[in-house]
Amino acid sequence: MYPPFIPTLARFGALFAVCTAALLRPSPAFARARRVFACVLGLLAFVGATAQAGTVLPLNTRTDSGTTLKVEQLFTDLPPMGFAPLRVTVKNNTGYTQSWQLTSSHSYQYYGDGRGIRGAFNMTVESGREGEFLLLAPLMPRADSNALYAHNTLSLTLTGYGVDNGTASWVNGGRPGWNAKMGGSTPTRRAELPYILISHKLLPSGWSDLGQAMPNVDGGEVSVPADWPTDPRAYMGVSAVFIPRDEWLKIRPEQRMALQQWVMQGGRLRICWPQASEAALAPLLNNRTAPGSWGAGSIAAMATRMKEAEAGKDPEESLAPKDVERVISARLDPRYLGQERINFFDSGHNNDDTGGRAIQAEVAKYIKFGPSEGMEPPDVPRGLIMLFVLGFSVLVGPINLFYFAPVSKRYRLFWTTPLISVGASVFLMMLIVLSEGFGGAGNRVAVTLLMGEDRKSLTVQEQASRTAVLFSPNFNLATPGAVQPVKLSRSDDSDADPYGGRRSRNSDNTGGGTYFVNGNAFSGSWFSGRNMQAQWLQVMDDTREQVTLMNPPENAAGEAPVLLSSAKATLDKVFFRDRAGKVWECDGLSSGSRKTCKPSTEKALSNFLGEARDKFGRRLRNLVDTVDGNRGWLFASVAPGHQQMVDTLTSIRWTSDSQYIMGQVTGAAPAPGEVSVQDADRQIRQRSGSDAGAQEGNQ
Repeated sequence: MYPPFIPTLARFGALFAVCTAALLRPSPAFARARRVFACVLGLLAFVGATAQAGTVLPLNTRTDSGTTLKVEQLFTDLPPMGFAPLRVTVKNNTGYTQSWQLTSSHSYQYYGDGRGIRGAFNMTVESGREGEFLLLAPLMPRADSNALYAHNTLSLTLTGYGVDNGTASWVNGGRPGWNAKMGGSTPTRRAELPYILISHKLLPSGWSDLGQAMPNVDGGEVSVPADWPTDPRAYMGVSAVFIPRDEWLKIRPEQRMALQQWVMQGGRLRICWPQASEAALAPLLNNRTAPGSWGAGSIAAMATRMKEAEAGKDPEESLAPKDVERVISARLDPRYLGQERINFFDSGHNNDDTGGRAIQAEVAKYIKFGPSEGMEPPDVPRGLIMLFVLGFSVLVGPINLFYFAPVSKRYRLFWTTPLISVGASVFLMMLIVLSEGFGGAGNRVAVTLLMGEDRKSLTVQEQASRTAVLFSPNFNLATPGAVQPVKLSRSDDSDADPYGGRRSRNSDNTGGGTYFVNGNAFSGSWFSGRNMQAQWLQVMDDTREQVTLMNPPENAAGEAPVLLSSAKATLDKVFFRDRAGKVWECDGLSSGSRKTCKPSTEKALSNFLGEARDKFGRRLRNLVDTVDGNRGWLFASVAPGHQQMVDTLTSIRWTSDSQYIMGQVTGAAPAPGEVSVQDADRQIRQRSGSDAGAQEGNQ
């Protein structure tokens, strides 16, 4: 196969030849001018036609192998977490079925971080066929502020029949951001660092750094998609997507479905065109435009601005930076995962700074990881180890030399020394097992969003565990999903950085390691013996579970709502905010039962969600912060013993499980126009104290 840059050079060469021939051909002056104009239009058409071509990575097969293979990156930059989408196209004309394997490896290159994640993908194409594969290469999340400055590299290795060049890299440069709230010189590690996808048709020229275009956003990245992936997991690291209406209508149904499922998981999709309005958008979404009708995310219309056309050019359509800023600063984006804390220390840092302790308290609340509360990593029994080493030295030395193998029987050393060594090893293993046991113990907490109209459920789970002796650290997910490691830091390390960085290697108790992902199979450092580790998981599954409002007209008239549950779990405490914004509550809502709610208050609901937040880590807290103001939604806790958690390592005893179920109640969604997405965004900004929200309110 020819190098990937050859087709581009060929197209440029052909265009140059045609233009040259047109200009040199004898003709009247007006005809020559007409041909010049045609050449300019041809160049513009060429640029426009190739603008969406994905960057082709130098992975290919031999030209004489009877196969052609192309690997493209679908985003211009690596997302901050989740997956990097790759499109692989293979043509097989060998006469036999052939297979290839692509492996990926990703890590951040900066001091103190020795962790990486690897993925493996198998591709098989029958003879005479062409195969196209969407591969999702797993990425390590940005663990702390140092990652903002680090070059992170996705390395790819291709093996299989006829491979010529089998290695390539997708490299991102570091992009620092600065957070004025943290003193102006402290690198930010909070969630105001978005990663957004903007169609090339909407992107203003030269607009690559959000921090330059939007003063109220601390930094971030703009990526242009070459194509829209058909798997919602490809968008996990994306904060918001901006797509023209014409492009939204032209993309394939499976691409629209993937974007809609990503929205259900918390994404923000904006469909853009001049004079855009919610009324005009509603028919495109089956009148589902109210906040909460698409799960944890939102879909809304956004008006574009038209730049005056220059001579011989069409008007340029683009987005206003302030409009984009309002969307991405509407909440603390949960996709930017920073360093979590077991317990936040209360002294030893910023004591001399003005407001230092207030900042500490704010950051401590923000980065606390609830499932790890009360846990500490296994301590090394130094005294016991010293005693064992001393005893072993005496046993294998003087006792062995003068008692088991005296001068007259020195030959016994050939079998007494190995026996003593093996016996000591068995004794040490038994000592560890008796003191630590097998498996381990852990805590899990999950939020499940029910989207009854779409027959989907989204479960986001956070968990932490303290392991003992493990026979195998490998596990499988029953349903395709995503797992990401959570980096924990010791609370008693006075050298730790409360903003997420590390001033000492001792502040990281998760250590280095390599995480392996092969489809739904996970191995490597996700769990390791005698250690403490944490993860969060995200799984979307098909379901028929829902909660239905049985008397919508009566409830609209002010009567108490009657709820019917088809959820498998029994709901212990239930709150319901109707479409008018009034809060109701009931207890013990089991599958197949009806409950008439009684009046409640916003304060009671706020206290209920506040108690839940205390059990959560950052991702779940941000998820609840995004949906807690939705109307027509249910907020409930699952009764003890009825939790349905996502299972990972079965040898761990999960001693504490907490699950909350939330989602749109069928028959209770606000009508289009009753509540706007913009109003909901403004309320979220007010709760999070966003500067951008305050500015919007003043406009």
